[in-house]
Amino acid sequence: DLEAQCYPTYVGQLAECPHVEGRSAPWVGVANMILLILYTVEAATRLYVLRTRYFGNRWNALDCLIVTTGWASQVLGAVVNASFLRVFRMLRLVRALRVMGGFRELSLLIASFMSTLKTLLW
Repeated sequence: DLEAQCYPTYVGQLAECPHVEGRSAPWVGVANMILLILYTVEAATRLYVLRTRYFGNRWNALDCLIVTTGWASQVLGAVVNASFLRVFRMLRLVRALRVMGGFRELSLLIASFMSTLKTLLW
């Protein structure tokens, strides 16, 4: 998010920052909304299918947290400065770990790459 570049220089003067919403890349807001809608549909579908077992899985609880904070950021962002909720956008990266676990070959490839990186950086 480009607004992160405003801190700490423009603390208390967010309106003067050249990276605030409206002056940042317009595709970022559109991509954020599309991903939020997709995550919401996925979480709602899982909740409908799994019912009470939904929150028994930690990945589902993480998805629920991401969706809830995403919508809170959208709703509260129009009323107050809810920049602190944007930190939860980073949790979306954790979802990638869930996807990688489903593909054995991809998991092995990334594990090998990380092992090689440790050797190179050592």
